[in-house]
Amino acid sequence: NPACVTPTTAERLVERGWGMMPTELSANYTKSNATNVIDTNNQFAINFYSQVSQESDENIFFSPWSIFTAFAMVFEGAKENTADEIRQVFGFPVDYQKRTSEFRSAMNNINSDDPKYQLSIANALWLAEGFEPFTEYVDTAINFYDGDVNTVNFISDDGVNKINAWVEEKTHEKIKDILKPGSTDELTRLAITNAIYFKGSWVTQFNENNTSTDTFWNGEQTSEIPLMHLEHTLLNYTQTDQLQILKMPYEGNKLSMLILLPNENDCLTSLEKSLSIENLNLWQEQLTTKQVEVFMPKFKLETTYDLKTSLIEMGMPTPFSERHADFGGIAPIHLYISQAIHKA
Repeated sequence: NPACVTPTTAERLVERGWGMMPTELSANYTKSNATNVIDTNNQFAINFYSQVSQESDENIFFSPWSIFTAFAMVFEGAKENTADEIRQVFGFPVDYQKRTSEFRSAMNNINSDDPKYQLSIANALWLAEGFEPFTEYVDTAINFYDGDVNTVNFISDDGVNKINAWVEEKTHEKIKDILKPGSTDELTRLAITNAIYFKGSWVTQFNENNTSTDTFWNGEQTSEIPLMHLEHTLLNYTQTDQLQILKMPYEGNKLSMLILLPNENDCLTSLEKSLSIENLNLWQEQLTTKQVEVFMPKFKLETTYDLKTSLIEMGMPTPFSERHADFGGIAPIHLYISQAIHKA
């Protein structure tokens, strides 16, 4: 009976034959159909973070699930070495039925209505006029990824304008002009887009009157910025020799922000190197409800990534190769990826 361990630990014990799941409790601990794609998405998030942190010293902000889902739709039409490289980087399940059913389940979970917060994800295929992809490919995008299908003119900026308007609407005007004028031409046949939006309020909210200017450390450098402040607040917290971990739930108690703070001001690089699925699970299992005092900077981030550069470095050059890419599952013509853009 896993009364004194977390559901995740209980599952591991049972899987290894070190425990037995009571029949009446097993339903509560059964993994959802989306578990595998969620796990592989989390691993991709860490891998991509590691890659981006090597490329720039700037703040890092991205949605791994958005990138992951967009390339899942790309993967549905990939063949041979192109498919192998995408699978290697993203970890998509090989089996079509397993993969698509897991994404279908994940899409349903994310897009489930909740009055406490807003969380939604949307996908779309944008087809050039006269371009006819295989019916099977389009059906997969519609049935398993909730994909909209639209025909646009890529020779003019009509296609760019419609895609930008769609992204702006789906992100509640947070992300604008993801495509620049002239970024498509007469050779463009298909654009695949994903948009994800979240808006939530803390269960325990910061009082605006408790915000004051104070010192914020960035490595060995400091700056004076507005810091929000909570005191004598019950939150999930733990501390190791290396870092402090704080979990702040949003209203509805289904979503939360996990904050990792190095104990030393110059130890962020060391913390980044220790990021792994195993450590994240371990740290979260160690969280306990404690009375804590929280100082958090007010911040706003906006980032744009050329995914082509990063993903080639991570091991998938072929999908971007005009000569060698094979997307024969999308249409009976030669296709390759010319651009991959992510904005957060």
